[in-house]
Amino acid sequence: MVNLVVIGGGPAGETAARVAAKRKATVSLIEKDSLGGLCLNRGCIPSKTLLSAGKKIAEMRRSSVLKPLLNETGSVQDVWSEMIKEKNRVVQKIRLSLEKLVKAGGIQILSAQASFLDGHRLRVSNRDKKEEISFEKAIVAVGSVPVFPPPLDALQAKLLDSDKILELEKVPKSMIILGGGAVGCEFACLFNALGARITILEKTNDLLPGEDPLIVQTLRKSLEKRGVQVIPSVTVQKAEEKGGSWEITCSNNTVLHAEFVLVCAGRKPNFGSLNLEKANVECSSRGIQVNSRLQTTHPDIYAVGDVNGLSLLAHAGSAQGEIAALNALGEETEYDGSLVPRCLYTWPEVAS
Repeated sequence: MVNLVVIGGGPAGETAARVAAKRKATVSLIEKDSLGGLCLNRGCIPSKTLLSAGKKIAEMRRSSVLKPLLNETGSVQDVWSEMIKEKNRVVQKIRLSLEKLVKAGGIQILSAQASFLDGHRLRVSNRDKKEEISFEKAIVAVGSVPVFPPPLDALQAKLLDSDKILELEKVPKSMIILGGGAVGCEFACLFNALGARITILEKTNDLLPGEDPLIVQTLRKSLEKRGVQVIPSVTVQKAEEKGGSWEITCSNNTVLHAEFVLVCAGRKPNFGSLNLEKANVECSSRGIQVNSRLQTTHPDIYAVGDVNGLSLLAHAGSAQGEIAALNALGEETEYDGSLVPRCLYTWPEVAS
């Protein structure tokens, strides 16, 4: 019976743990925060719950019959408060269901921070205690964190990111979104529908880098028709907080002002506290190095999900978790990342 430890309880990690447990492995799942990871707690589920309500508001604004029901002076704030409550309710309900599902599989859940001591031992610590645990196989699934490029890194505590914006107490009057990728465009749709003045800054020559140009053009025209300003091919040279608002100086010398600034400049692997070098696991700023079997440079340690940099999508992470678990238990399977579906919950929606 294989003694498997999974570090990280997001879609990749919890899938790996459940697949291994079904095949009679002894599984410990280590999660320092809440099960469900980014997707459930700060990503897919909460943002799409808000976007679903936001889309209904956008439809009301387009209706001559329903638009008068939206009191521009105050009711949107009340609606936002109810949207946040509903978002929290949905997340809590799914989290409880996930916890029951994982425990029903006979998986030990450890609420703690993990770091490697060597290739087969971990130090596990929380507020109450520190201990060492040994393992035969390990799967690393610790996810990613938002990127704050210079000069924004020095202001990280004051700026919004895709995590903090989900707890925003009020609807902004204006917002500058730094990054026109999937996350930036989705939040642009949401807060534009709620009445905020939105400006998107994108360092490449258009929105959604990597997507089909015709699709990008269609989405951009739709956003601009709704009043969203899109400024491509610029970066931020300077950001200053002045009198309760932000002043952003762009690389083209344009100066912009807004109540809030949302940074959507991508994400990076979150393995800084794992001490991977002690386990002889090689990594770079792009992620933990893995082969097609999702095996790291240590033969008994695997890496799945955002942390290996192959795909920052929850369903891709789940697929990787299953493959890594099977390989850790002696099977021979490979991950094929050439056909991964992706979708954006913008209005209009984008999928490829």
